[in-house]
Amino acid sequence: IEANFLLFNTLLDAGDHVVAVYPAYQQLYSVPRAIGCDVSFWKVDADSDFRYDLNQLAQLLRPNTKLIVVNTPHNPTGAMLSAAELRQVYALAEAVDAWVLCDEAYRWLDVPGGDEFGPPMVELGPRGISVGTISKPFGLPGLRLGWMAGPADVIIQCWHMRDYVSLSPGKLNDALAALAFKHRDKIVARNRAIITQN
Repeated sequence: IEANFLLFNTLLDAGDHVVAVYPAYQQLYSVPRAIGCDVSFWKVDADSDFRYDLNQLAQLLRPNTKLIVVNTPHNPTGAMLSAAELRQVYALAEAVDAWVLCDEAYRWLDVPGGDEFGPPMVELGPRGISVGTISKPFGLPGLRLGWMAGPADVIIQCWHMRDYVSLSPGKLNDALAALAFKHRDKIVARNRAIITQN
């Protein structure tokens, strides 16, 4: 949550245009709106067979589009962007000089027989940003820890802004997160099994 908040407040200004996936975790579109951005919805719903429609995204883009916000797998439908589709999203953003923020909260929770995760958005080019969390894959939402990966100048600006938000996580939270990462394979395998059975 905090990574997205910091990124929105670092990258966006009132009057900017943002394309945000919808429905989605409310913060992904409400924070840009609170900043004063014009937000267009890239809908993942019954009309699109609960899939990402890249033609719809292309039609939503404008010369003043500053950011595309996406999450994969999509919350709440589970729709995933393939590696090729992620590259297309990035190319569309690049064509209008926009950033792409990909909320990758469910990374590592792919299941056998399901779609595979594409590359992190940050790996696709200098305007790609990835955020992740231990909340979903590790089942540890109470620790409120995650990460962002992107261009160094953007990360540094977010780091400075963080001094006015939470400043630093609790030492116990850090220790528990580090312990979880040491046992990542076991924890994530357990959570994948729950998803598969559900």
